[in-house]
Amino acid sequence: FFDLSEEVVCRCGKAVVIKKVPDQWFIDYSNVPLTEATKNHCKSMHILPSEFYNNVQGILDWFRERACVRQGNWLGTRFPFDPKWIIEAISDSTLYPIYYVIAHYYNTGQITLEQMTEQFFDFVFLGKGTAKEVASATGMNEELAQCIKDDVFYWYPLDINLGGKEHMTVHFPAFLKNHVAILPPELWPRGIFVNWYVTGKLGKISKSKGGAEPIPDAAGNFGVDALRLYYAHIAAPFADVEWDEDSIKNYVTRIERVLRAVDELKSLDGAEKMSVDAWLISRLNSRVGAINEAMDDYDLRRMANEVYFETLADVRWYIRRGGNNENTASKVLSMWVRMMAPITPHIAEEVWESLGNEDFVSIAPYPEAIGEDIDIVAEVAESYLGEVMADVNEILKVTGIAPKRIILYTTPQWKRDVLDLALDMSGEDSLTVPSLTKAVMSREDLRRMGKEAASFARKQAEEMMKRSAGEKRRLAAPLDEYQYLSDAADFLSEALGAEVVIYSADDTSAPDPQRKARAAQPRRPAIYVE
Repeated sequence: FFDLSEEVVCRCGKAVVIKKVPDQWFIDYSNVPLTEATKNHCKSMHILPSEFYNNVQGILDWFRERACVRQGNWLGTRFPFDPKWIIEAISDSTLYPIYYVIAHYYNTGQITLEQMTEQFFDFVFLGKGTAKEVASATGMNEELAQCIKDDVFYWYPLDINLGGKEHMTVHFPAFLKNHVAILPPELWPRGIFVNWYVTGKLGKISKSKGGAEPIPDAAGNFGVDALRLYYAHIAAPFADVEWDEDSIKNYVTRIERVLRAVDELKSLDGAEKMSVDAWLISRLNSRVGAINEAMDDYDLRRMANEVYFETLADVRWYIRRGGNNENTASKVLSMWVRMMAPITPHIAEEVWESLGNEDFVSIAPYPEAIGEDIDIVAEVAESYLGEVMADVNEILKVTGIAPKRIILYTTPQWKRDVLDLALDMSGEDSLTVPSLTKAVMSREDLRRMGKEAASFARKQAEEMMKRSAGEKRRLAAPLDEYQYLSDAADFLSEALGAEVVIYSADDTSAPDPQRKARAAQPRRPAIYVE
């Protein structure tokens, strides 16, 4: 036994000592060409979190010779070069995913252990030789040999290897180097996903440490789907999360809210279509696109948020806005229930059946975003309406006024023209404060506004240069603010508890006791509260 330079304690709580094992066998993971080939391949992989993507290069450099066999009463494969040894688990397990592809052929008796020779593996894993040669050497059916090889090259490479954070310096380096060392490049792995822990009050919940079921009868107490939603939404994959019974109760409540919203949609029976119908259909399609992006990054939390929080908010807003179209509700329900299926499959199946479907939602195609159904103007318009309501409510909260009448003044046309000039110049990558000011003052209709036009141009240029591409697209959407707010005046009056009147700032006959209209800007109406 040898002393370490300082005390090292195992996860089990015992002191760690090093024992010299004579006649030990190692895999030379320090091999420079292998290390460099693996590092280069990792640059093309989808590795999450990004910190591990950056750190894996150093880990591969650090990962050196590793003992690959052990002695004792272990389960495992005898080491072919010295039968007194058993192949060590990490060395043996890092290639097991490719064996899964062919295991069922052995388990179902289609091939025997004796037929699984080195020549057989060279053919099905490495593409060496022919099916005819393998069949001749092993007595295997030639078509079966070819079928097994085709299976391997169809299912491999491995798209993603998921493992706990403790594997970042233990399992994953061996997994990567073994694949690169043995398999042809087209079968090298494509991704790694490192997850953190779900912890209990006494530490990590795991099979080895006990407590793998943190609460007895959890499924019976909370429901399987609530537990699945809890884990999907609250458990950020790259941070430890502590099991919290109160939080799970919140997800039970969340599912109940979703089911109530489903029932409300099912009860809608109108035929009239409103602007909010186009908005809801567009929102669902946009959310499907966002979910697909999230799943490309294995981001279950973002997916769950889109399905159970954001979509629920959309549905409730639609109903609040007076939406009552049966066809819209039917289309939304079909999409929404299929969006729920991966995380809350049991509830999704029940709702799917209640909609009159005879097959299972689990085998129904996942919804795809339909470009023609995405209406950016409808989405911008409803967002604008919500922002106006929020601004008015903020004024009422700050001032404490009990309003009798609320007047909204939409932007004058000349300010919209300045904004359009700024958007055009931004798209041409020629926007600066001087260039926009010059363009504004070169137009007679804008120059008549004098210093106000120059000041507004400067402000728009400064703001526009800070905006994202998405913000610019939304600003460019052709929204008739006056008309949209006028159409929603009754809704606004009911929601805000006072009569709401809409005027254009261009309307010289509009009542304006405090000269508020002059403050109106594109997408920022001026507000007067009586």
